[in-house]
Amino acid sequence: GERGSFALPTYYQQIDDLQDLIPICPSIPGCAPPPTSDPNCVFTAAGNIGEGERWGAVLDATFALDGVGVKGGILKLTADGRDSKVTDPITGEERRINNDLSYRWNVEFRQDLPDLKLAWGGDYTEVGDSEAFRLNEAQRRTAGAGDLDLFIETTAFKGITVRLAADNIGDQPSYLDRRFFSPNRLPGGVFSRSEFREGTIGPIYAILVSGAF
Repeated sequence: GERGSFALPTYYQQIDDLQDLIPICPSIPGCAPPPTSDPNCVFTAAGNIGEGERWGAVLDATFALDGVGVKGGILKLTADGRDSKVTDPITGEERRINNDLSYRWNVEFRQDLPDLKLAWGGDYTEVGDSEAFRLNEAQRRTAGAGDLDLFIETTAFKGITVRLAADNIGDQPSYLDRRFFSPNRLPGGVFSRSEFREGTIGPIYAILVSGAF
């Protein structure tokens, strides 16, 4: 249709000199020469860990809803699914790239009612998990359901747009699963304990006024 579109590009990336955390063994009196797993002698610092790969697909679609009886309505859908791999500089094993989301999708609706000088709509977002790796721990972050945003706006006031918005209405929870290793994740280290955290930030309400003068 006149206001509709659909795209589904795929991608593959070869990454040189990927930035991450690398183990370092500075010259410290009493420490054995590297490599060493002594927690008092080995640390991490920002550095390049070699080659990595990332691949995925992105969906980007827009549908006009006039044909189904929603005059002035637009529905947008975006989604990104991905995977990646790199060699962990601490364990030497293959893993995902630090903090790469496994997927993200969003559906957005908007309806313009020019006769009433109103527009309203909202969007809903869901994201997959991500992983992070440190010297002595591995983390996994996930998010629960609930990231729903709604808005209504008016141009009834000449030259001014007033928007009422409510974000995160479902109070989306976030989860952090931490796994610790002793003395660290270097070869010879063993799993020691785990820690699980759950958090929320609550809904956010806003009144936005904008205009040109």
